Amino acid sequence: MWALEVFSPLALGRALRDRNSIIRGSILFGLSLTTMIFTEAYYQFVKLEFDLTIPNLSEIYVPGTSLRDLVFGRVTYVVLTFLVLVLVQRLIVFFLEVKESKTSSLISAIMHSYVILAIFSLLLFPVALTSPNVTIQLVELEVEGLKMENVELSGTLIVNGTTINRSAIMMRADGLIAKMERSNSTGNGLDEHWKVELRGATIRVNDEIIKLGDVSVERLMWERLEVDTYKSYRFQPEVQPALIAYVASAIAWVILLAYVGLTMRGLYGFSLKVVFVSAGISYLTLLIFGLI
Repeated sequence: MWALEVFSPLALGRALRDRNSIIRGSILFGLSLTTMIFTEAYYQFVKLEFDLTIPNLSEIYVPGTSLRDLVFGRVTYVVLTFLVLVLVQRLIVFFLEVKESKTSSLISAIMHSYVILAIFSLLLFPVALTSPNVTIQLVELEVEGLKMENVELSGTLIVNGTTINRSAIMMRADGLIAKMERSNSTGNGLDEHWKVELRGATIRVNDEIIKLGDVSVERLMWERLEVDTYKSYRFQPEVQPALIAYVASAIAWVILLAYVGLTMRGLYGFSLKVVFVSAGISYLTLLIFGLI
């Protein structure tokens, strides 16, 4: 019986008139989110290998390359789309002056609809499974507002070319720019080397504060790093979903919005015209907010 309701939005809408099934909706919503995270995590952390190494620099974190980032991003995305759909449908119910419009039933209906995204995620998993392994290399990074502790710095002051080799308890800098550059070699290939510069660097040695200014870095090591802003970063090759993933996502959202509209038809007796209008408004709202 529950399977008939879940996969028949009209039947689900009629059933939600008598009971909100919020617990089942919450379970399906959670399972759908878990399925999406699992598929994306498999592709990103099994099929892709991120090389974040910058020679002669301590390891630096880059946003979007950790499981925590993926989970946070996906949860945020799903919650935002869910809130948009609830708001749009609630406004439609309000303007149509629907009587006995239980918000709990409406929320449950939209929770159930996310099973569509779960199905498409499962359909895409074989694509991820058969994808080739790819190494993604960091080639450019710019950050602002750095604070480092227990620092070892070697390099050249840009202002006058003075060579420095200092250890410091703490260093602050307005920014750090790291970029991989390529030049022609004597052979047939290209030489790759990193150009790393600190902007507005200041170090603390014992109780003395020393202003270094801009530094061309040869070696920079630290024990602890804090960054205010990741201004830009670039990988090569660029991380882009396959075309089939774009197409599948677009189709999934069209079906999901149709599912929501038909569930509202079963729940509130909406006409097909209202179903199409509500789906269109929902799609445009998600598009405006950059969620699809």
